[in-house]
Amino acid sequence: MRIMDITNQSDRKRYEMLVRLGNRMRNLDKRKAATQSEVERTSIDEQRNNAQKQIYELLYSLYHLSPESLSYVEKGHV
Repeated sequence: MRIMDITNQSDRKRYEMLVRLGNRMRNLDKRKAATQSEVERTSIDEQRNNAQKQIYELLYSLYHLSPESLSYVEKGHV
């Protein structure tokens, strides 16, 4: 398994983006728990799904997964 090298500029950028996205997801979860509005909850879910997708894309690029590998991972065969 490839290990992220944060001394490498490109890995460092990925790491920083992963941290930002993780923090964003945590904040969205807190907002969702605090709201009663169904419209707001739906909006938060969409934002969270978008952040999750971005995390997956960063991880896929980090590990240089091929389209075939992506299909395998997304089907839960890991």
